[in-house]
This record gives sequence, C-alpha cells and structure tokens, in this order.
Amino acid sequence: MKKYNIIVSIVIFAIVFALGCIFLAVWFGGHGDKYGGRLNGIEEVEISKNKLNDIASKIKEKEFVKKVDSNIQGRIINILVTVEEKANVNNAKGVSSIVIDTLSEKELGFYDIQLFLLEENSSEDSNYPYIGYKHKSVDTFTWSNN
Repeated sequence: MKKYNIIVSIVIFAIVFALGCIFLAVWFGGHGDKYGGRLNGIEEVEISKNKLNDIASKIKEKEFVKKVDSNIQGRIINILVTVEEKANVNNAKGVSSIVIDTLSEKELGFYDIQLFLLEENSSEDSNYPYIGYKHKSVDTFTWSNN
C-alpha cells in the first residue's frame, strides 16, 4: 500500500508540474517580437522616410493624382494614391511603374508592396478602389477591384 501511495503521489506531482509548465508557456510565452524572425535582415534593406517621400513626389507629378500617403509595416510597403474623379484606371495603375523604378532591386526583393488606388469623391458607379499587390518574388503588380 505504501508503494502505491508513493507511485500515485509521483504521478500527480508530474501531472501538476507538466500543467504548470504549459500554463507558464502559454501565459508568459507570447511577449517576444510580434513579427518573429520575419524581419531578420531588415536593417540592411531599410527604406528611409526620404525614399518614401521621393516615391510620393514622383507619383504626385501625374496630373490626375490628388494625394499620396505611404507607410511601412514590417516587410510591407503601403502606398495610398487618391486620384481625381473619373480618372482613367489604366493611367492610375501606371503609377506602379514609378514605385518599381524608384526602389532598388534589393528593396524590391525584400519588401511586398500594396498600392491602393482611391477616387477623390467616389460614388456608386465608380470604378475604384483598385488594389495592386506585388510580392517580393515577382516583378509585376497583380490588380483587384473587389
């Protein structure tokens, strides 16, 4: 009987210890970098605010562009381009070539790019918004307006 009590005590202790370890790992384990290791090497390919401003100023040179905003979140460059009402969609999509021409090969190979085309005063019959996406491993944008 004494052996049985010792074995049961050891099993209960092992179960409580395992549950305690799991609890600590779940409760206190998520305080690391929110991007994990996905940003490794970003220091070597960091894009400055001046470069984003350069892209924005080149896009603003188009007569149909009203406003450009941009930001970087992790490895994604977001560019929001507001165009004038009834602007030609194909012309608006052409600003993607400005982005590709302005960034270096190293930057294009590291960052994904999202290009949002918005109409200044959008209405029900508007063709906008359009969203262009370029993955770091491809050379061109893929477009959607859904």
